[in-house]
Amino acid sequence: MKKFFQALLLSLLNISFVFAMKQVNIGVVLPMTGPISAFGQQTWQGMKLAHDIKPTVKINGEEYKVNLILMDNRGDKAESANAASRLITEKKVKVLLGAVASSNSIAMSEVAEKNKTPMVSPASTNPLVTQGKKYVFRVCFIDPFQGYVAAKFARSHLKAKTAAVLIDLAQDYSVGLAKSFMKSFRKLGGRIIYTGYY
Repeated sequence: MKKFFQALLLSLLNISFVFAMKQVNIGVVLPMTGPISAFGQQTWQGMKLAHDIKPTVKINGEEYKVNLILMDNRGDKAESANAASRLITEKKVKVLLGAVASSNSIAMSEVAEKNKTPMVSPASTNPLVTQGKKYVFRVCFIDPFQGYVAAKFARSHLKAKTAAVLIDLAQDYSVGLAKSFMKSFRKLGGRIIYTGYY
């Protein structure tokens, strides 16, 4: 009976420790609905998996419980900026994660920078996402690198001498990547015979 009460006391102490642990709110802005929702849902699954593995973080030697607060930007620039603003002002997040499309991340980055809130984009490759900003970061490569690799592949492996490029003007990712590809393709001796916009 004595061991039972010791075990009960120990588990109550553990429970009270969990409830007493400080919490840090991290805002997540992803397209959970809309035209690029599959990308957002996959990214969210990855974030939740990482959170399941490591649900706490140490800051200045003190352990904090991580609370992820998700907002759906529907793959829209204005919604991305609005979500970032609401997360900072209403939810009091200390960090922003997102978005997964360059256009959306550029809109978010303006809000993050203005509010001096660190932001990390997991997948936005346009250089404008971070360019000239002190509080905005990315964890992936950028368009000039991708454009060069694609151009080198086309020239070296496919032996392409000419290329046609289609550019979605509504997407900063498409515009930036196309610009980088065309510049690199020309430098490698290729010729752009058609550039189409939609």
